[in-house]
Amino acid sequence: MNKKFAEKFTAVVSAVCMISVGIASVNAAEIDDGFESVTKNAQSSDSSFPSAYSAIGYSLVDENGLPSNFSSKNLGFVTPIKAQQYNDCWAVAGTEGFETKLLKLGYPVTEMSHDHANASSTTQTNGKGWQRKYRDGGFTNIYPGYLTSWQGGAEIADVGKIDFSKNIHGDDMTADKTKYGTTKLRYLDGVDSNEIKQAIIDNGSVTASYATSNKCFNNAGTTYFMPQSYDGDYVGHTISIVGWNDNLNRYRFSNGTGVLPQNNGAWLVRNSWGDNNTMGGYFWLSYEDKYIFGEKYSPNFTIDEVTEITDDMTLLQDERYGATYSFNYVDSNDITFINCFDFGENSRTLDKVLFETKSNGADYEIYYIPVRDGVPSNDESEWKSVASGKVAYSGYQSVDANGFVAPLGRGAVGVRIKTNSEELSQLGVGEWLTSATKMTFLNDSSYGNSYIKYDGTTCELLDWYKTERDDALGGTFVIKAVALKNDKILNGDVDLDGDIAVKDATLVQKYIVKLEQFDNTQLCNADCDGDGDITVADATKIQKIVVGIFICHAVDWIPQYQPDGGCGKLRAMLRFIFLIDDICRLQERTCLPEGAVDFQHNLLFFLHRDKKTNGTFVFSTSRCHTLGRKAGRCFATQPAPIFRQLHQVILDTFRENIAFKFCDNGQHLNDDFGCADPRIDIVGTDQKCHIMALEIFQQPHEIGSFPADSV
Repeated sequence: MNKKFAEKFTAVVSAVCMISVGIASVNAAEIDDGFESVTKNAQSSDSSFPSAYSAIGYSLVDENGLPSNFSSKNLGFVTPIKAQQYNDCWAVAGTEGFETKLLKLGYPVTEMSHDHANASSTTQTNGKGWQRKYRDGGFTNIYPGYLTSWQGGAEIADVGKIDFSKNIHGDDMTADKTKYGTTKLRYLDGVDSNEIKQAIIDNGSVTASYATSNKCFNNAGTTYFMPQSYDGDYVGHTISIVGWNDNLNRYRFSNGTGVLPQNNGAWLVRNSWGDNNTMGGYFWLSYEDKYIFGEKYSPNFTIDEVTEITDDMTLLQDERYGATYSFNYVDSNDITFINCFDFGENSRTLDKVLFETKSNGADYEIYYIPVRDGVPSNDESEWKSVASGKVAYSGYQSVDANGFVAPLGRGAVGVRIKTNSEELSQLGVGEWLTSATKMTFLNDSSYGNSYIKYDGTTCELLDWYKTERDDALGGTFVIKAVALKNDKILNGDVDLDGDIAVKDATLVQKYIVKLEQFDNTQLCNADCDGDGDITVADATKIQKIVVGIFICHAVDWIPQYQPDGGCGKLRAMLRFIFLIDDICRLQERTCLPEGAVDFQHNLLFFLHRDKKTNGTFVFSTSRCHTLGRKAGRCFATQPAPIFRQLHQVILDTFRENIAFKFCDNGQHLNDDFGCADPRIDIVGTDQKCHIMALEIFQQPHEIGSFPADSV
């Protein structure tokens, strides 16, 4: 076996063959297998649920400002206790924690579906993803990925009952019912108890895992303690911790081990075994338990931030399972991790950038990186800074992108992690995992999505894995972006009032001399030539727009005259459309209404790349008509005087680019592109010709910038 591969294999076996990313001991399929025998121990009564189990404000506060006891249950931030049917404690406990967070935020939550989380985390139709069936155990990093990828949670009322009798695959569970997206999720492994308590106060709960054994419960099943000396059988189990009591007497933890904790105090656990004891399915877990909040069952986590998903919101991401491992293979403390996305009309304004990292305390920098020929630019002078700061915790980070507006099309988001000289930069990655006996996760990575840059060189991530680790499966970086629809994006509209006027050009001129500051939407609108800089050229273009020359282009289907008299589809062709602001105002209408566009209400120029016109712009003021079967075109009807008024302006502006052909109203261009009397009128007297499937690209282009072979 290749040495590098062997190192990765060993690391994954020790990290993942448990329920958790921790020390190897129990196979994932064994998780929760012992829970039924535990519930059978809940036979005797224990009515000593402490009176100190009360809301904050009714208990003593210690020197850290924390109460000696606290309960989200008493505050009403819990749903009814659940009873798991399969080895899916991780899904139940995670769902309970998510419900508690939403209730604490005031959202009208009824009950979330842990079955949806379970089903979403089964093997995909193509064999990729988590290699598990719905009855199998799971891993503690499944649910954080499920939440931060906005696959869930989903309310039972929305998704209904999951029918596990069918052959369920993970990708059968769609994310369209997800109402709330998790944007910050913090790991609590190895932190002190005060931080855990504060997380419970702030978020309602903490999701954690411990090793469960019948022998470590008291007879009533209401207290649990596994001493450090315990070496018997156990299985991993995930729970939701919703409170604590610093004064719970240590003698309450008498159990089959014969060992008691040295001190008082315990966590209040919301379990997933139904109403199985006198505490209604809750129990107390000693602070001194052997594995709780240790590395064995990491990550233990809390949900710090949730956003309500709206129709104008899109989560851009290249994977759907979150971080399965931490990419820390490169001996460098300064690495830029990069993911590429397709930025569309409704998903180009960045609200937040999300990423997973364990580089707690490191500096981060967020960049928009242009993509050239399918590859992110290696030239950092072309990168646009979006945000910067310091990583405050291990887990899923959420960074405000300040409304940065990305150019349309393929682009990239880079996350630069800079640590001190003692630590390596690392970022979460969706990477394959294996136990001693089988594959546990198989990533569904695609070439060209993730890149890595260090020591001045950018490399495609799958290529990097093959070259540096002899790994043909590779992975995908966990970088995501929350993008918003932005109705204010309009090239030239710098003051964002919906119109393009002289004052917009003036604002650009003031910005250039540093008399004005622009937000990101204004910067996008002011950059008329799309070169990434705001210059005098942009102000000049706005002035041209104001005088009535607004250049854009479209690819569409054009109605064509055919022998049967109907309108069929002509080949998709590239056109320049000149929209005349004066005409719009004279007719008291809005140019380019959404949907079909009436040819009679727009001035259209067609750029012909054929032998007859040799690139000449032609138009006619007659009704929509044809130039013949081979060159069928529809033209606009507009008052001829306005055409003539604009004739000289157009010629002066584009004299070197076009030849000009003008026909009087009522005439049309014949097959030789001469003016003649009307011969064919395919729309009749009452019909209109429309552009179908019109797609307008707001970015202006100079005439002649399109290659002839694109027409």
